[in-house]
Amino acid sequence: MAIKTWRGGAAAVTQITTITYSAYTSGETYTLTINSKDVTFLATVSTIANVIAGLVAAIAASAEPEFAEFSAVSNSGLVLTGNTAGNPFVITSTATDSITATVTATQASTGPNFFNNADNWEGGSVPSAADDLVFSGSAVSLEHALVDATIYGNITIDSTYSGNIGLPADNVGGYREYRPRFLKLGDGSSAFSVIIGQGTGRQSNLIQIDGNNATVNAAIYNTGNSTTSDFPVVIKNTDNSSVCDVFGGSVKFDADTSGALSQLRVTPGQGANGVQVEASTTVACGTVTAAGGSLAIRGSATLLKASDGAQVTLSNAATCPTVNVSSGATVFWSSTAGITTKAFVFHQGTLDFSLSASTKAVQACDLFYGGIVRDPIGIVTYTTSIVLQGAKLSEVQLDVGRGRTIGIS
Repeated sequence: MAIKTWRGGAAAVTQITTITYSAYTSGETYTLTINSKDVTFLATVSTIANVIAGLVAAIAASAEPEFAEFSAVSNSGLVLTGNTAGNPFVITSTATDSITATVTATQASTGPNFFNNADNWEGGSVPSAADDLVFSGSAVSLEHALVDATIYGNITIDSTYSGNIGLPADNVGGYREYRPRFLKLGDGSSAFSVIIGQGTGRQSNLIQIDGNNATVNAAIYNTGNSTTSDFPVVIKNTDNSSVCDVFGGSVKFDADTSGALSQLRVTPGQGANGVQVEASTTVACGTVTAAGGSLAIRGSATLLKASDGAQVTLSNAATCPTVNVSSGATVFWSSTAGITTKAFVFHQGTLDFSLSASTKAVQACDLFYGGIVRDPIGIVTYTTSIVLQGAKLSEVQLDVGRGRTIGIS
């Protein structure tokens, strides 16, 4: 095992792709496809010249921005040459009447943004199995060849690395990105750690890690400020043994279909008041602890502990059977679901149902001295009532709306 540090020093090479067909037949349709968008030509003469010239003209006439990223000429087939060295494109082709299209990478694109180029790594060789990957002291982005089945070690991205890792959802060319966007390493069988943002530096504005359904133990100390619609750090497809700590920055946990976290802990460091974390609708969390910062849960959690001024919002159809809130924290329960086990509202904790008009049930609620429950429009039904724990009614704040019946026992 070695430590491999990213530098990004490779020379950029232009992609050249050649497309040929098994037959060139009048009346048949030839199609080129990028990003589910097509360019077609209906052959009028049974010659290669007619078909290739027709496709060249169709590409030039296309309004789709993906087809503007290369130049097309006729040269014993259709030859596509990238307009920007080091920027790859992915194209496929079909034709009617069982005509076979052959797409050949005459010259593969590579350059300073490719994971698999040896010149981009300190020492002049690509990482080997079990190597730890370090991104430090560089502004060169890692954008291509992001999917690699080799099982590497841990990933460290410190504050002095200011390049991107991955691609934003919206390409600057004016289309939704179709190339792989997340750094996805290994085969999903081995756990690894990700450490992001330690130290003092510019920070990266885009880091996207695909856990490949493995155990990912992440510690995020700080992040840059996103320049796109994405969070500056997105970690997706983690398994239910994963533990993630966020001490600073803006982080999203996501999954393509379903993902999980054993523990999600939001603990802002000194001066890190801007901590913002989101767990998407496809992520099932175990224990979630928010000791400050802002947290949005859109999927599920089994236990939520909010304290130290945390602002936690459960939205969509988010579920969490047990909720603890205290010490200046507020849990905004705008989910359409209810609380199926119990809510514990401790001193200076607030459970707020005012952001949603959907009716819901709370199985049980213990309200302690100095606790606050807000339900100003009376949307919550308490299955086994609210119990004052060691407090008088005058020592809590309880707003359950107008016309409600409060029982005393």
